[in-house]
Amino acid sequence: TGYFASVSGNDSMIVWNMLFECLCGCYCKNGGILCVCQMQDGRVATGGKDLKIFNLKTQTFFSLQTDHSGSIGSLCSIKPGLLVTGGADSQIKIWRIGLDDGYCYKTLKGHKDYVRSIVPFGKRKIISCSWDGSIKIWNIDSGKCENTILGHKGPVEALTWLSSQRQ
Repeated sequence: TGYFASVSGNDSMIVWNMLFECLCGCYCKNGGILCVCQMQDGRVATGGKDLKIFNLKTQTFFSLQTDHSGSIGSLCSIKPGLLVTGGADSQIKIWRIGLDDGYCYKTLKGHKDYVRSIVPFGKRKIISCSWDGSIKIWNIDSGKCENTILGHKGPVEALTWLSSQRQ
């Protein structure tokens, strides 16, 4: 059993079950949804022109002013109540998310282009990648970049963790 969510550039999010049946959907007019992430408390965050937090149990949501000067292209839940966004403005924002509100409390600067993907790295770090061709490791407490990894010859689009068992 389980569920998954999909988002579309036509401002919609759909939640599906494992029989591929639509359980619920929502339309949020604001210029397209580009990314989705389940938060550790079960709510779902979406990013694009704005940041929305959905409570699927109550089928309600609230919007937050993004603080990004461009669209949000990546989301990452790092611990309960904390969400990370990456944007077209090359910045990473760390958010405190409450039950019906939230705010950006830290901005990480160091990429030179669109931040396309963010993954958690332990309890106090994240890894980000960007169209500037770099991968960066950040300490979320200090907001400092601890390492920059170069190796791609073009924009870096996505990151994911792999299990230690490779096929």
